[in-house]
Amino acid sequence: MKGTMKARVLMKYLAVVTAVLAIAGCAAMVGTAGIADRSRTGTIHDVQFEERMTPANLHVRHGDEVRWVNRRSMPAINPAGM
Repeated sequence: MKGTMKARVLMKYLAVVTAVLAIAGCAAMVGTAGIADRSRTGTIHDVQFEERMTPANLHVRHGDEVRWVNRRSMPAINPAGM
Protein backbone atom coordinates (compact mmCIF):
# COMPACT_ATOMS: atom_id res chain seq x y z
CA MET A 1 0.00 0.00 0.00
CA LYS A 2 2.81 2.43 0.88
CA GLY A 3 4.65 1.59 -2.34
CA THR A 4 1.55 2.32 -4.42
CA MET A 5 1.04 5.65 -2.68
CA LYS A 6 4.68 6.65 -3.24
CA ALA A 7 4.38 5.71 -6.92
CA ARG A 8 1.28 7.90 -7.29
CA VAL A 9 2.99 10.87 -5.62
CA LEU A 10 6.06 10.37 -7.80
CA MET A 11 3.95 10.21 -10.98
CA LYS A 12 2.11 13.42 -10.04
CA TYR A 13 5.43 15.12 -9.29
CA LEU A 14 6.88 14.03 -12.65
CA ALA A 15 3.75 15.22 -14.47
CA VAL A 16 3.99 18.67 -12.85
CA VAL A 17 7.72 18.98 -13.59
CA THR A 18 7.17 17.92 -17.22
CA ALA A 19 4.35 20.46 -17.64
CA VAL A 20 6.43 23.28 -16.15
CA LEU A 21 9.39 22.49 -18.41
CA ALA A 22 7.16 22.32 -21.50
CA ILE A 23 5.53 25.66 -20.70
CA ALA A 24 8.90 27.30 -20.01
CA GLY A 25 10.29 25.97 -23.29
CA CYS A 26 7.34 27.27 -25.29
CA ALA A 27 7.41 30.66 -23.55
CA ALA A 28 11.04 31.13 -24.59
CA MET A 29 10.06 30.91 -28.27
CA VAL A 30 8.07 34.11 -28.74
CA GLY A 31 7.83 34.90 -32.46
CA THR A 32 11.03 33.71 -34.10
CA ALA A 33 13.33 34.94 -31.32
CA GLY A 34 14.14 31.42 -30.15
CA ILE A 35 14.66 29.97 -33.62
CA ALA A 36 18.07 29.69 -35.26
CA ASP A 37 19.09 31.91 -38.15
CA ARG A 38 21.46 29.30 -39.62
CA SER A 39 20.78 25.73 -40.68
CA ARG A 40 23.12 22.89 -41.58
CA THR A 41 22.83 23.76 -45.26
CA GLY A 42 22.81 27.56 -45.25
CA THR A 43 21.19 30.72 -43.97
CA ILE A 44 17.56 30.99 -42.86
CA HIS A 45 15.81 34.10 -44.23
CA ASP A 46 12.61 35.47 -42.67
CA VAL A 47 10.10 37.08 -45.03
CA GLN A 48 7.52 38.95 -42.96
CA PHE A 49 4.03 39.96 -44.02
CA GLU A 50 2.97 43.18 -42.31
CA GLU A 51 1.57 46.11 -44.28
CA ARG A 52 4.13 45.19 -46.90
CA MET A 53 6.22 42.11 -47.44
CA THR A 54 9.72 42.65 -46.04
CA PRO A 55 12.28 42.34 -47.37
CA ALA A 56 10.99 43.33 -50.79
CA ASN A 57 14.01 41.73 -52.47
CA LEU A 58 15.74 38.63 -51.21
CA HIS A 59 18.74 36.80 -52.63
CA VAL A 60 19.03 33.18 -51.58
CA ARG A 61 21.60 30.54 -52.36
CA HIS A 62 21.27 26.82 -52.82
CA GLY A 63 20.69 25.30 -49.37
CA ASP A 64 19.21 28.46 -47.84
CA GLU A 65 15.80 28.29 -46.21
CA VAL A 66 13.03 30.89 -46.41
CA ARG A 67 10.60 31.26 -43.49
CA TRP A 68 7.32 33.04 -44.25
CA VAL A 69 6.05 34.89 -41.15
CA ASN A 70 2.55 36.42 -41.17
CA ARG A 71 2.50 39.34 -38.71
CA ARG A 72 -0.92 40.57 -39.90
CA SER A 73 -4.19 39.94 -38.13
CA MET A 74 -5.61 38.29 -41.26
CA PRO A 75 -4.37 35.51 -43.57
CA ALA A 76 -1.74 36.37 -46.16
CA ILE A 77 -3.35 35.76 -49.55
CA ASN A 78 -1.39 35.02 -52.68
CA PRO A 79 -2.87 37.21 -55.44
CA ALA A 80 -1.77 34.69 -58.08
CA GLY A 81 -3.88 32.03 -56.40
CA MET A 82 -0.97 29.64 -55.87
